[in-house]
Amino acid sequence: MGEIKFNSLNSIISYLRPLLLSPFFLSGIFLFILAPFLWFFALNKIDLSVGYPVLVTFHLIFVYLISFLLLNENFNWYKLAGAVLLTISIFLFYKGS
Repeated sequence: MGEIKFNSLNSIISYLRPLLLSPFFLSGIFLFILAPFLWFFALNKIDLSVGYPVLVTFHLIFVYLISFLLLNENFNWYKLAGAVLLTISIFLFYKGS
């Protein structure tokens, strides 16, 4: 996007306008606003003692996937085994409640 010139407010706004109007940014803001409502809806259906571990586990698995696919981080079998064990633990935890 180039260098930011801080000599006027108009130059800063013209620099940030494409970023603020990009579909990725707008969809990120939309999902950021929508996420708490979906979380509260989920907590109406399941207990917090089940929902929170599921949320944390899915975050860890998505971080593994995103870091491997988008950031080209190294893949190893320990991460895969950890993701499989986390998935099994979610299943067992949910069935046990």
